[in-house]
Parts: sequence; structure tokens; C-alpha cells
Amino acid sequence: MNIAEHLKRLENDLDLFDWRESGAPVWELARYSVALAAKRTRPAGDKASEQTTRKQGVSSETISSMQTQPDNHSSIRRRVERFRKRLTLATKRNPLRGGRCDVVLFGHPRRKLENGRWIDLYADPVASILRKAYDVRFIEMDWIPHQKPEVSKDLRYIDGLRREARRFKGFDEFSTAGNAKLKALSDGLHEVGFEVDLSTIVHKEIDRWCRWLPTYIALLEQLSPRAVVLVNSPHLKALVSAARQLGIPSIELQHGSPTVGKLNYDFPADRSFETFPDFFFCFGTFWTEGSRLPLPPERMPSVGFQYLRDRVSLYPEAADAERRIMTISQPNCRAALAELTLATARRTDGAFELLWKNHPVEEGMQDETARELELAGVRILPPSTDLYETIASAGTIIGGFSTALYESVAFGRRPQIVATGYEDLMSELVTADAADLVRSADELQFNQRPRPDVVESLFATRSDAEFLEYFAKAIEQGARL
Repeated sequence: MNIAEHLKRLENDLDLFDWRESGAPVWELARYSVALAAKRTRPAGDKASEQTTRKQGVSSETISSMQTQPDNHSSIRRRVERFRKRLTLATKRNPLRGGRCDVVLFGHPRRKLENGRWIDLYADPVASILRKAYDVRFIEMDWIPHQKPEVSKDLRYIDGLRREARRFKGFDEFSTAGNAKLKALSDGLHEVGFEVDLSTIVHKEIDRWCRWLPTYIALLEQLSPRAVVLVNSPHLKALVSAARQLGIPSIELQHGSPTVGKLNYDFPADRSFETFPDFFFCFGTFWTEGSRLPLPPERMPSVGFQYLRDRVSLYPEAADAERRIMTISQPNCRAALAELTLATARRTDGAFELLWKNHPVEEGMQDETARELELAGVRILPPSTDLYETIASAGTIIGGFSTALYESVAFGRRPQIVATGYEDLMSELVTADAADLVRSADELQFNQRPRPDVVESLFATRSDAEFLEYFAKAIEQGARL
């Protein structure tokens, strides 16, 4: 059952986009979360097994054995460190301090080390470009790890805003009409075997809206920016609405792979949405042509992927790349990818060096799959290996579904997509003639290259000056919306 298509039918039949509670556009807020929750459930009668990976960590027995008497000196140090952290969050890292700015940029949680510093792949390079012409207030969304040291020196954290949001009254109870909508939607999902805790999911989304909308309005009134830039719109709907209420244009930077079926980027064509940004800066035309965004083409410019652009320049193709094949693993189809990789080893009989790149959640796994690969002479790359460097070193890339397969096209590779049950997620890449779908090792095509125009459609090459030109046009056009 395609849950996205089923939900789209239900939202049309039940007029869910007209549903409001406490002033909140309920279905705009909740449809993506409901879709994700439904995907995690299994329709009745579906007994298909799923591959899962066991997270590596410390067992409860080990934790128990490590427990000792408290160290008074350590306790004092911890208290001092907590005080210093709170002081920093309230002063240097507080997004509310520092006066007005031209641009407020809400970034993605940083997750990669670059030259010894943690980087937000999507926002840090853009922040560097924008600072050439604008005063930028850069705010990181993640309030848990705060990975340090970070690339951006003047990075602010969202913790201060979170404290402000807690002061506002949240959502209380659903209206009579709201309860009727919940029941009708629940019944519609139940009919096809999905059991979702709708009340909890929807209540949480409305509560977040009630607390964060006035918080963002107060922030933007204080900073008075010319534009709001964000990386992850599904989690910043209240920010977009606050900006729109204040007449400030909002711009989303692409960070993933928007496509039909992903309900955060798949919208009805006959409606406008108050929580979707005014502009969508995409990597290339491929992404906006293959999704259903509620914006006209002139507000979806192709600005490229600045971080990937720099990596392609940093890692040119290796001279011996044609003798190397790399499989990019994915937890949900690990076994199927390994089976094809082993068959490839038998087919090529030593003519190629075979590499295996684990997904981050698979790092350190010593399962039967890893042992079989190693016995067949497949080299499992260490966790510290740079993904882009290895893509540049291999002439053939194999995978099931992954953003990395899209990115390999930017390196001039034509990925071989293995039919593992998830190939529908990569079907548009195959349709665009940028990848091949294979069902066995015998169908693999080695060292194939995509056409240059296809590469440009996925990841347009744009200079910093061109990006600033697009940005200036968005601000000018946004002021007239």
C-alpha cells in the first residue's frame, strides 16, 4: 500500500486542508508526520520481514559495572561546566543578542568533520557566500550535541528560543469538528491496515505551532531581517508563517531529495500553503521538475550545491579509477547489495578492486555479511574514509538507494541501481538517463558516464557571484509578494 497516495486521497475526501485548531493549519503541520508514522506501521496481513541493524553501544551490564562512588572533584567540575555552557548559551550563542541583521539563517544540525571542524554541509558554505554582501545571523537547529569546534565562528544556537517558546501557552483540546476529523482520518487509515496514534501526533504538531509561532514573530520583529533562510522546512513551518505575517520573504535551501511521494515536497496543485517558504533554492532543475512544490518556476532557481561543488574540485578522478568498483551500502538493503557485490567479485575474477562503503549506522558491524565480503576479497572501507574521495577513486558505483548515488553523478559516475525493493525511490534518476537499474551482477555496466546535460540538471554549477545574484532577486521579488 502506497501510504502517500492513500493519504492524498483521504485529505481530498475529508477536506483536511480546511481543518484549523487554535488558528493553526492542522493538516499542513501534520501530514508529513502522519505519513512517517504510517510508514513505520505494517498493514494487516503483511508479514514481509525487514532487515534491521543493531546499534553498537555499551550494554547495561557494562554500564552497571562502570558505576563507582561519585568523585566530588569531578562533580564540581561538571557543575562549573554546566554553568559555563548556560552562560554561553545565554550570551555569545543567544540568537536574540547582537542587534539587527540582514539575513537570519536557520541551518541543519552539523554532522561532518571538515579539516577538524564540524560543518553543516548545506548552510555553512551558503553562509560564507552571503556574508560577502549581508550581515548574517546563523542559527543551528539542533539543541542537543552542539558539535564543536564548528566552522562558523559566530554560530548561534536555538536553545534560547526554545526557552522562550516554553513560556507560551500550548494547545489544549481538539474542537468537536477536530475530533470528527481525527476519527474520520483514523478510520480511513484503519481500513487499509494502518494503526497510527493520530491524536498524539496531531496534538504535538499544533502544540509546537502555538508555542513557536509567537516566539519566531518576536525574534523576527527584534532582528528585522530582509530575508529568512532555512534548510529544513518541515520542522520550521511556524518560522515560515511568522515571516509571512511580517512581510519577510523566506527561502529554503535544498538539503535532500524532494520527490513525488514525500509529503513534505508533494502538494496539491490547486492550493497555496502558508507554511511553505516563498522560494526554494534547488540543486538543479531535476529536483523541482520531479516534485510537486507549491511555487511557480521563477521562485525555484537552480543555485547548485556549494559544498558538493567544492568537493568535486577537491577530489578529481583517480588515474586508476576504472579498475575500481565501490558499493555504497544502506541498512535496509544491506544483504541484497552484498549478494550482488559477491556475485560481481565472482564475475570479474580479480579484474577489479572491489570496495564496500558502510552507511554510518553500519560502521563497526561484524556480521556474517561483513565476513563474507572480506573472505571474497572485498575491501570494507574504514569509517574515517571520505565518501566523496572514494567516489572519485572508483569508476563504477553500485547502490540501492542513497543521496550519495545522486551525488556520484556530480563526479561523472553513472550509478548502478540494484533492484532491492527500494528502486522506486531512485526511479527518477534512471528515467533521467543518469543511472542504470540492474537485477543481477551480469547486468552491471562498468565505468559508464552520464551525459553532461544530465549532470547539470541534478547539480547546477554556480559561482558565488551567481548565487548572490539569485539571492538579491529573491529579496526584491519577495518584497512584492
